[in-house]
Amino acid sequence: MNILVAALIITLINSSFGFVGLFSLFVKKRKLDAIASSLIALSAGTLLGGGLFHLLKESFIPSMVVIGFLAFFLLEEVLHWHRCRICTIHPYSYLILIGDAIHNFIDGIVIITSFLVSFKLGLITSFLILLHEFPQELGIFGVLVKGGFERKRAMLNAFLVQTTSILGVIVGSLFVSTVKHISVYIIPFAAGGFIYIAASDLIPAIHQEKGIQKLKSVLWMIVGILLLAFI
Repeated sequence: MNILVAALIITLINSSFGFVGLFSLFVKKRKLDAIASSLIALSAGTLLGGGLFHLLKESFIPSMVVIGFLAFFLLEEVLHWHRCRICTIHPYSYLILIGDAIHNFIDGIVIITSFLVSFKLGLITSFLILLHEFPQELGIFGVLVKGGFERKRAMLNAFLVQTTSILGVIVGSLFVSTVKHISVYIIPFAAGGFIYIAASDLIPAIHQEKGIQKLKSVLWMIVGILLLAFI
């Protein structure tokens, strides 16, 4: 099989994870709100795990992690100022979509470059990426719903963001050497953004929970961290 075709098939599967929230269409709103709280905690854990154990490990320019962290902070401030006087959607919902778009674009680049090394390495790398994408997208869907997105719109946005992995494959195949150079800066930037979203927006939401729900949320966050650490 042509390596470009194989990489595109993998990223199409990856993009389909954007519809992981389909189950919500059969769940009542009250129940979905309770589920969303757990999914936010799971997302906090997977974002921290992804940022610390995966992206940060590949970051050779630590200052770019700080720049990414500050950039997402400033972006959230801009979104607050422009939208949240009358908004129904919390700015962190847009932040997580931006961060996930960058992350998926990088995944597409990683997939195609690993296939260029060897077909076997490409399959192994793709499997690992798909393995961590499902729980992460499940968590992100919960964040979008909790942040004010209507369920169908949350799924559509999640799907569109997932398709940036396809763009990553195409760009990576056309500009392999250039992309490898740029990824040195993109990866730590994305790591800083993920850590910021988890620390400043999602973990504080866990602090606001009470009783048994707070305990569940803490456990789900730990599950997310351990899952990404294991992968």
